[in-house]
Amino acid sequence: HITESVMTNWPNASQDASGYLDYAQISVWPRYGRGSPSSIPILAFDSQLNQGSRCIAVSRDGKYLAASIGRSGIMVWRTTDGLCIQHIRDQREAIIFLAFSPDYRTLVSAGESRYPAVWDIRTGRLLFRLELEGHSKGNITHVTYAPTGPFIATYSHGEKVVKIWDARSGTCLNSYRPRDDVTSLTFSPSSDKLYIQLSTDCVTYDLALQDVTAAFTGILRADGKKSFAISPGGESLALFTALHILQVYDLRSGRETSRIKH
Repeated sequence: HITESVMTNWPNASQDASGYLDYAQISVWPRYGRGSPSSIPILAFDSQLNQGSRCIAVSRDGKYLAASIGRSGIMVWRTTDGLCIQHIRDQREAIIFLAFSPDYRTLVSAGESRYPAVWDIRTGRLLFRLELEGHSKGNITHVTYAPTGPFIATYSHGEKVVKIWDARSGTCLNSYRPRDDVTSLTFSPSSDKLYIQLSTDCVTYDLALQDVTAAFTGILRADGKKSFAISPGGESLALFTALHILQVYDLRSGRETSRIKH
């Protein structure tokens, strides 16, 4: 049942596309010994929504889930009860990337065209498209919000350029052309730096200086895929290799500070 207070906060809320909470059994296995079964909550949906999703996004507090569902546009749910609070019917393009703003009020989507869009989650209204002085050759493959500052970063595979945008106005602030394809974009916790992962390198782009201040050359070699994480304070970068080696780098100097073999 959708209450009056829910409709006040989410005027487009609907039961038709809502999910429901269910539970699934998993087993957690230690390195040695037997696994212990556990029950975890999951968000389930009816078969009419099983059209496949090209991308999903979860808000930082875990309370909201957004997904592009087939040709039905973008849907947003509350994870606490599965209520569909918004359905954005954008037929302009297929959506391949989604990201929530830090305050969860807006959502940026990127598709196969050259114009990422910023939406008001509560009303479903299109606020603006990132097209002024923006990407000209399309194929946006990465988009992300800064965790604290009013910035959005995008990467166009067609144009081979990273762009930084003002998330409030859609103005293109600056751009950087990496020497290789970008595989991920991650803002620092303070939103003053952008970490750009390339095929074999990782570079630190300073938003104030509008230039690269540190480069980790060759750390993502073909000896196995690596995942990386930034420390909460933004001072260290940790890389984990397929060879079970953890490498820690100082983001200010670019030097490796420690190495742990698991």
